[in-house]
Order: sequence, then C-alpha cells, then structure tokens
Amino acid sequence: MKEIRTERLYMRPITAADAGVVGHIMNTYPEMSEFMTWSPPVDTDLLAKRFKAFSWDEMNAFGVFDREDHSKFIGRVTLRNFVWSVRDASKSSAFLSIWVSPECGRKGYGTEMMQGICDYAFKTLKLRKLFAGVFIENIPSQRLMEKMKFRKIGVSRKHYLKDGKEIDSTRYELLYEDWVGEKLEEYASCRSTEFSYISEDVWNRQSKYLEFRALKEDDATMILKQLEEFEGFDAYVSWNMPHTSEEVVKKIIKVRDFGDINFGVFKDGIFIGRAMLRNFRDKQESAFKKSAFLSFWVLPPYQEYAKEVVKEMCQLGFEELKLRKIFAPIFANNSRMKQVLEDLSFSLMGRLKNHYLKNGVEHDSLRYELFLEDWKKKS
Repeated sequence: MKEIRTERLYMRPITAADAGVVGHIMNTYPEMSEFMTWSPPVDTDLLAKRFKAFSWDEMNAFGVFDREDHSKFIGRVTLRNFVWSVRDASKSSAFLSIWVSPECGRKGYGTEMMQGICDYAFKTLKLRKLFAGVFIENIPSQRLMEKMKFRKIGVSRKHYLKDGKEIDSTRYELLYEDWVGEKLEEYASCRSTEFSYISEDVWNRQSKYLEFRALKEDDATMILKQLEEFEGFDAYVSWNMPHTSEEVVKKIIKVRDFGDINFGVFKDGIFIGRAMLRNFRDKQESAFKKSAFLSFWVLPPYQEYAKEVVKEMCQLGFEELKLRKIFAPIFANNSRMKQVLEDLSFSLMGRLKNHYLKNGVEHDSLRYELFLEDWKKKS
C-alpha cells in the first residue's frame, strides 16, 4: 500500500511534480524553518531532482493533501533510515519526520497525519519501532509526540548544526505494542538484510599493544577457531555465534554500507575482537552532522584491552576522519562495555526500550555519545 486515507486526508508518494507547491510553501513561510533542518530560500528545481531521486525502499515520503480536494497541499510526512532484520538480532524500525503547512495550521492535521502514518508503519509495514527527533525548543512538536504515545528517550546534545548554531535534539520512540495494544508476532516477515561490503586496507593501524586491520574472507577460519573457545560470548552482540566459516564472513567480516570501517583486532598476531565505525553521516540538508556509530567487542581473556580499542577508534574518528560526534549503542546489561565508555567520557543519551530482539528475547539498549571537544579534554 502506497496510499493512506484518513477522515480528512489523502497521503500519497511525493513526486517531482509536487516540488513547485512544496517549495512555494517553504519560501512563503520562512518562519516554519525555525525548527527544521533546512533554511530558506529553497531551490524548487533542486527539490524536484531530490523528489525524483527518492528510492521507496529507502524512504517512504508522502505528500499530504485534502481528501476531497487533491490539489490542496497540507504537509509532508516521511519514514526513513529503515532498519529491517539485521543478522540474528532482528530489528525493524524507521525514523519519522513530519511537517504541516502554516496555511493549514491549528486544525488538527498534525494529529491526523501522525495517526495515519503510525497505522501504516505498524499495521502495514509491521515495524517494531518508530523513532523521531525534535529540536529541543520545539515545544508544540514535543507535545504532539507525547500525545501520540511516543516515549522520550533523552536529549542528544548538539545534534544539529544549523546556520552556525548547534542545537540539541529531543529523541523519541514508539513501540508497536504501545500503538496497536498487543505484541507483534510477525518478526519473521521482516525483510532480510544481507551485507556485502569488505573494508579497505587503507585504514590498517597500530596502537600501543594492538594491531587493527581490515578483515578479509580468508580470515574466517582463523576467527571461527578463536570464537569456538568462548561459548556464550555472543550474549551482548547482535549476532549469534557462527558455526561455519561462511557464517563468520556473513556476520563479522562483511559490513553494512560501502565506506563502513571494519577492523579485526589482534594482540601478538592473535585475533581478540572486532571494532567498527559505521552509519557515517555527513550532511542532511542544511543541518551538517559529521558523525558515526562505534561498535566493538573483545573476547573474554582480553577485556583489559577494550579501552585501548575504543581509544584507537576515537582517535581515528576524531583526529583523522574529523568527526564531530561518535555514538555508541550497547546492550543495557553489558556492564563491562558500559564502564569502558564512561571511563572515556562518553555520556549517556538515553535508554532505548526493547531495541534488540535476540533469540526471542527483547533487550534494552543504552545509547552513548562523545563529542570532539570532550575527547580533546580527555586525551
């Protein structure tokens, strides 16, 4: 289903032909950009090119119109940053954004749009969770989120950079069961994500005691042999323990997106863990965000080197890749990694409820973040 109808609204995929009316609204009411990531003036030709380039698999972008008069533009609502089932820890989620034309304000359209898109996300797409982010000073949108049963996760500091000003973002989440009123039992229907990229050798590096190098498919047998000694180690990672070299390639060596950096970590030639920088963000319209996600793990006998692993990845991210922020999500019960992050000045943004689904059990996630300036103070 690519069309949504509510009592007063008709929502359909936005197209290049809509760029004129959308651009007109954005340029006629520049004040509406106060709590948006973009700034006027908006080039409608560029807007049309962007609308034309949308991939429905990557972004469900709806134009919202009057149900009786399809020429009357009401606003826009988008689901993006889709995550489907990822290896063994099945996650199905998307990020929600919404705005209403000032010409249609104070008529309850925002609430109706949210009802329509949440029904679509949970009942049609069978997502397990929706995320949303709101400028911290945007009180009306925060009230709308809370009215629609979204739960406040926390505040991501200095999340947006707009017109030279850094702005905090209030982060929200909404679970399937909180919207529908019952548990989702169809996780198996989620689309399967297959990763296919291998990191490049260019980032290979050496820290005080450890070697970091890009993993290759030829490393699979060696990694499998190491992992077989540590049954139960996989409790706080997103994958289940591999049992073949092919599974090692799929779960550990191949990465999510082209450009993700995936290191094997070695001590005296022995494989002891893995560290990644992924989900790089460079630009989102006029809100420049230069950030990445850090994920890491170290095998049990080598836990003393976990802090060195994180320090080396932060040095790469901040000093060489010039990142402004590094995020680090971990299983909420992973006390060892929690201590490592806090010792290195990572701050807790919030706790994500039921974020991971692993072997039929849902686990909360702690979301940490570290800024360039905090890293410099620590180091």
